[in-house]
Amino acid sequence: MASLGPFLIQTAIGTAMQALLGPQDVNSPERFAADPRVQSVRGQARRAERRTLLQRDRRTVERRDELRRAQAGARASAAA
Repeated sequence: MASLGPFLIQTAIGTAMQALLGPQDVNSPERFAADPRVQSVRGQARRAERRTLLQRDRRTVERRDELRRAQAGARASAAA
C-alpha cells in the first residue's frame, strides 16, 4: 500500500493556507504564493516530507541489511 504521508502533507498545506489567508484569497494564486506565511507553511511541509523520505530510506537500508545477514546465516548453517 502506498504511503499517505505526501497526501496528508499536501492536505495540511492547503488547509493551513486557507486558514491563514481566508476564503476570499484562496483564488488569487499570486497573492497566495507571495504571502510569507504561505511560504513558511510550504517550507515546513517540504522539510517534513524530506524527513519522512529520509526515515523511509533508512528503514529500507536497515531491512536490506537484516535480510543479507539472515541469508548469510542461512548459508552458513547449510554449509555446516
